[in-house]
Amino acid sequence: MPVKTIALVKPGVGLEVIGNKTLKVSDGNKEGKTYKFDGAAEIDSDVTEAFNSFMKPFMVKDSDVGSSNNCFISFSTGNETFLASLDGTTGVINLAADVFFGLGASSDVERLISVSMLTIGHDGSLYDLLNPHKRSMKLQQHSKMGLRVQGLSQLVAQTPEDLTQLFVDGIKVMATLQLKSLGCLFNVHIKLAPKNFKDGKMFEASSKFLHFNLTNKDGENVKRIIHQIKQKKVAQHPSKLGMLLEDCIVNNSTSIIAEVRGKNPAVENWILEIAEVLRGFQPPRDGGKVDNYNSAFAINQLRKEIDGMREKIFDQNVPNIDDVNRMERLIQDLEICKTDSWDQTILRSIHGYHERKINFTDRGMAWILDSQAQVTPEKVRGYQQQLEELSKKFKEQRLIVDNTNRELKSEIDSYSNQVASGKSSAPENAATVQKLKEKCRTEGDQLRAIRLHLHKCRENLRSSTAEGLDQTAGSFNVALASLLDDRNKLRTENKNIVDEEMQRMELVVKHETAQLEANNGGGDDVDEEKLELIKLRAEKSVLTTQVL
Repeated sequence: MPVKTIALVKPGVGLEVIGNKTLKVSDGNKEGKTYKFDGAAEIDSDVTEAFNSFMKPFMVKDSDVGSSNNCFISFSTGNETFLASLDGTTGVINLAADVFFGLGASSDVERLISVSMLTIGHDGSLYDLLNPHKRSMKLQQHSKMGLRVQGLSQLVAQTPEDLTQLFVDGIKVMATLQLKSLGCLFNVHIKLAPKNFKDGKMFEASSKFLHFNLTNKDGENVKRIIHQIKQKKVAQHPSKLGMLLEDCIVNNSTSIIAEVRGKNPAVENWILEIAEVLRGFQPPRDGGKVDNYNSAFAINQLRKEIDGMREKIFDQNVPNIDDVNRMERLIQDLEICKTDSWDQTILRSIHGYHERKINFTDRGMAWILDSQAQVTPEKVRGYQQQLEELSKKFKEQRLIVDNTNRELKSEIDSYSNQVASGKSSAPENAATVQKLKEKCRTEGDQLRAIRLHLHKCRENLRSSTAEGLDQTAGSFNVALASLLDDRNKLRTENKNIVDEEMQRMELVVKHETAQLEANNGGGDDVDEEKLELIKLRAEKSVLTTQVL
């Protein structure tokens, strides 16, 4: 898809939008110069109309989730940007967040949206804006995921407001630490999966917002890199800025946003020239990133490639060093892909939020987190409803896992008895066992994912009710009632889980005792130590459930 260009113009002297695709820039007595765009609009404060007309059509839609990744590259001068505002004015990120959380709303799907944000220094340094840690970060080319940033935090956003707030927090961090930044990259990753999905099928898409705050020197440098990208020469002299720009332009449907305010004509001329150079450019689709990427598909594909490479090396009398190195890289890529799965994304986000609070406090920026929106009764009730739904889903999935495990155990016992009796077992019996093992693994993964959701929701509810205690008297009553209600429901839920575990362990003890007696020939002389060990294992499982 060709690169699209959009001009967002602040009304001022010497700036005139003609129609909705042309910008005329006048300088003193000069006649002026015109620039062509795919869309141009005058913006006073609200960008809603321009967003709906020129940007929303290029964003990810329900119809192409999984096959479309888009990027908006914006250029401005000074600290102002139409992406978002610290004073609460609606910006591009606010409107885009509503689009992201509207994906799949009309169908029976689950949605997971996570974000990351980094700044690019003039010296090529990278800095995590959502979690200001001190670990080093570096760009890394992945065989399936394309360009990624190692060490960058990825946080889950529960609502459009949360997503926008994270972006604003990142801007505040950049201003508070006075980071000498050339630009910042805000990446939104979207995962959609059918509820109660059985085959692990999942659709993924991403939207990137790369914003540059240019100076004269920066404008010249960026224009030079873009010329190199058009001529496919970035790989010859790679820089971090060049690699990021190439990834955004080549591996995404890209829109260039030129923000023009008339405050710095010299730099804004660079911005207009950059937009002019890129308008209509058809990027070569050879950036190294696979189409229709999703973590589940990439994991399966990498496993097949590793198996094929293992067989190739096994057939060699002397292993080829290039093949060995290739296999090591594939294994590394597989481990990275595993961290991008649904449940691992949630787990890493929980850790990231916890670490984020510590880092903000250590750097004297706790006020940024404290200034976020207060807890409302509606938000508390929403968490309560979500917790009830997840608890119900957890119980249903727990039954499915238990039934699948019992079915697998029964099939394994039948298969083992055939082998022990000397009878030849049919190949379909082994295939059935293998299918059941795979089913157990899939259902178990789903159970763990639901447990993670349940844990996150419970933590959100607890933190919300705790914050509510510090607010107004009216909110105090709501928060206190919600907190007590949550505790009562939690006690009931924990009691039910423990009761279910005790019933399950009773069945397990009976089954293993019967198995022990059968192995003993049906006699009364049963090994008491083994019997006691079975009971101890069951008691340990129940105690563990009580502790958790």
